[in-house]
Amino acid sequence: MRVDLHLHSRASGSATLWWMRRLGVESGDVRESYTPPEESYRMVKNAGMDFVTLTDHETIEGALSLTHNADFFTGEEISARFPEDGNYVDVLVYGLDDYDHRELQARRQDVYELVHYLREAKLAHVLAHPMYAMPGPLDRTAVEKRLVLFGVWEFINGSRPAAQNHLSREIAERVGPVELRQMASRHGLQVPPHRWISGTGGSDDHGGLYGGATHTLLPRASSVEELLEALAAGESRPAGEDGSVEKVAHTGFQIATGAISENKEAGLTSALRALLPSRLGPISTGAGDGRQQSLMKHVPALARLGRFEARATLAGVYERQVTAALGGASTGFPALDFLSGIGGFIDGHVSIAPYLGVHGYFGRETGKAVSLRRELMPETSEEPRVGVFVDGLDGIHGVATMYENLQDLAPEESGHLTLVRCGDTGDNIGDRTRSVRALTSLSVPLYDGLELGVPSLLEVMELIASEEYRVLHVATPGPLGLAALISGLILGIPVVGAYHTEFGAYARALTNDPLVAEVVEVAVREFYERCSAVAVPSQATALALRNRGYRIENFEVLKNGVDGALFHPKRRDPTLHDDLGGGN
Repeated sequence: MRVDLHLHSRASGSATLWWMRRLGVESGDVRESYTPPEESYRMVKNAGMDFVTLTDHETIEGALSLTHNADFFTGEEISARFPEDGNYVDVLVYGLDDYDHRELQARRQDVYELVHYLREAKLAHVLAHPMYAMPGPLDRTAVEKRLVLFGVWEFINGSRPAAQNHLSREIAERVGPVELRQMASRHGLQVPPHRWISGTGGSDDHGGLYGGATHTLLPRASSVEELLEALAAGESRPAGEDGSVEKVAHTGFQIATGAISENKEAGLTSALRALLPSRLGPISTGAGDGRQQSLMKHVPALARLGRFEARATLAGVYERQVTAALGGASTGFPALDFLSGIGGFIDGHVSIAPYLGVHGYFGRETGKAVSLRRELMPETSEEPRVGVFVDGLDGIHGVATMYENLQDLAPEESGHLTLVRCGDTGDNIGDRTRSVRALTSLSVPLYDGLELGVPSLLEVMELIASEEYRVLHVATPGPLGLAALISGLILGIPVVGAYHTEFGAYARALTNDPLVAEVVEVAVREFYERCSAVAVPSQATALALRNRGYRIENFEVLKNGVDGALFHPKRRDPTLHDDLGGGN
């Protein structure tokens, strides 16, 4: 039997979800969902669910309107507080009536009292998104208490990052009766009635779009009562999709559409705040209000599209704007070419701002899951994967050669160091190199034929997320390097910048203009000051940068070397020396 055990409707009330907190939660202007209960019911039935429930936040009002359906059972999502530290968990409760609802609401401020009531009343219940910390962070103690208190965990939440879902399941499946007794003793809790942790799946749908896409499999049941008995007994298995950036952004469009339709003026303003997050690094400053308003006018149409079609539509607008802003630049110096088109470049990113914001949230939550895994299961933690972003990697110049040599020195079997380039994305890319498309390119003076590709920031961010890089190394402050830096800032991933070139002096030599040199110097300094650490060839370089006002806390010396096997006296060839013109 299939049932989506985590589903919302407009009865959930005002928004409290993380991606909607800018929608006006203080004033109550915007709801968590605009889907009528009966539409939620029809949605999951059409998705193939055998039974249906609603788990609205702190209410069973919507659920009570559907109890006339024989395949429906009541549900509620309750936020319960740990009194010792103020953290919260969300608990999904099923088969409750109005009396149970009132009793549970009265116990929300003490999770131990709430769990005691659930056990006494024999109400089936599930710990929702167990690795989501509210407000957090989670540590071993917090996780062990959750294991003792709750015998059924939500292993797959359709709105949460895959890393969190996977970690929940791995942690739960390592626990048995002995471990549970030890944890209970360690934290002064009663030995729990459950002997292991079973798992469920739920879409956590708020937009009326993905109900049933994540669900729970249970033994065949002829009635709601049999189904709830099987759930309480731990006879459940999760199935379906993890959360994704496309799904959450698409849900945001749907909720914003509902807000706009109910209150056009306030809804538009609130939706604008939600869908255009403010913490997007250097690209967030100066984005034009006109671009923002234009995006919001198209939100209802975006909501009607599929999640992938909506992404493709906005990505296409963004790419055209960036190409128009930078494609005609021709000063002969890449940094100046970029600066000359910076206004249009920033405006272009408004189109993909919803995806950047969700990527940022997913990235930070994934980082928390990785850190928690290292604490709880260090034996399963791998070495961090490092993405090395090199502008002009296909060219013949010292920086490209250096990083190719560094990759050759890394163990072949490790696979933890990957070079990323911008250009051709054909089949010629090896196992240890990744490539992103170039939307346009900027020529490099003094390097005949060398051009630096300008990538899509969204594609760079998606690559980093899919490759699960935990450290980013940026070879130069070129277009690819800038995209990697912004991605790292948004995703919460440390970025190491490498300082190879005196760009200010380079600009002055090319232009013979002190003002141009100063502009470039300021831009380069801004770039490196945003890095977690900067790699320099010597301590003298670090000292010189500090003396020029660079506010960089962490310098790391990355010394250059010589391949002693390649450059060896035994390889001397006098004939070749003469053919190349001789000389000393």
